[in-house]
This record gives sequence, structure tokens and C-alpha cells, in this order.
Amino acid sequence: MTAYHVEDEELESAKRWWRRYGRWLVLALVVGLIGFFAWKGWAYYRGREDLKASTLYSQLQTASKRGDAKQWEGQAEVLIRQYDETPYAALASFMLAKQAVLDGHLNAAAKHLRWVVDHGSQKALREIAALRLARVLIAQKKSDEALKLLSSGFSEAYLPLTQALTGDAWLAKGDRVKARDAYEEALAGAQAMGLPTRTLEMKLDALPAPAAQGGK
Repeated sequence: MTAYHVEDEELESAKRWWRRYGRWLVLALVVGLIGFFAWKGWAYYRGREDLKASTLYSQLQTASKRGDAKQWEGQAEVLIRQYDETPYAALASFMLAKQAVLDGHLNAAAKHLRWVVDHGSQKALREIAALRLARVLIAQKKSDEALKLLSSGFSEAYLPLTQALTGDAWLAKGDRVKARDAYEEALAGAQAMGLPTRTLEMKLDALPAPAAQGGK
């Protein structure tokens, strides 16, 4: 009888606990399940969108290779407009920017690259876009804008190129001293990383010797 009495007490205690906390437990379980299935649904949606974007980008590349500019440029615009959260939108913008440069339309190239800087889905893509945009800005004689962009902070892997472009910007402004300093930093960084240095060496060789620069 004692055993049954203990069991009755345990059962009554469990009932009291359930009356007190049961609804909160059910609510927490429901919320957890909703969150889980929402996450699964979002992951499925993102995967499906990525697949669509990948397929469209592949079609874009095929059209580009056969020289159908109207088709691939239209597909690029669709990627940017409808699949902006995928990396394929940034890659499409790079292609549009490159074509704009080849056509001599630097304003259009800058617009496409700035879109990636502002909206790119991955940091690496945003940094590549910023470096390419800096090069376009220098070509547009907007060296101050380029210098501001180049000072915004980049991953270590891009520092040699960042410094090389900084040197180009200072040289475009006529400041050979700062250009040399930037090129030398770029050269040191490239050597440390085992990167090619011939172009940087040529840029440094083209500058007057430090003692002969006389300030600029």
C-alpha cells in the first residue's frame, strides 16, 4: 500500500506541475517546431533560388561566348534584379562592367561595380568590386574618390593590389613621393606573399630616384 501511496503522490505532483507549466511547455515546443520548419523552408527556398540563378548564369556565359550581347546582357540584368542575394548577381555585374570598359563607357562600368560594392552577397566579391571600381575611378580622373575607396579597409590578401592602386591614384594626382611609397609597400607585400612583382618594379623604375624628386 505504501508503494501505491507514493505513486499516487508522484502522479498528483506531476499533474500539479503540468497544470502549472504544461501550456508553456507546449507553447515552447510549438514555437520551436515553427522555427525549425521555417528554417528548413527558407533553406529549401534559398537552394532553389541559387539553382535557378546558377542555371541562368550558365546560359548567360554560353550567350556571351557566342557573341550574343543582347541576350547575355539581358540575362545579366535579370540576375541582378531577381537574384540579387546570390553571388551570380555580382558575377553578372562584373561581366557588364568589363564590357562597359571595353566599350569605353566608364560611367556604366562604375555603376555596375558600385552595385556589387553596395549589394554583393559575399565580402570577397565586394572587395574585388571595390578594387576594380578604384581602377575605373582613376581612369576617370577621380583619384580622390579612388583613394577614399582604397582606404576603406581590405582583407590582407588584397593589400598588395590595394597599395599598387593607391600608388596609381597618387601618381595620377602628380604626387610621385606618395606614389613611390605606395608602390614600395605593394612590392614588399607582394614579395612576402610570393606574388609576381615585375609590374610593380617597372612602375618604380619609371619614377625618378627619391633624391631627384624634390618633393613630388
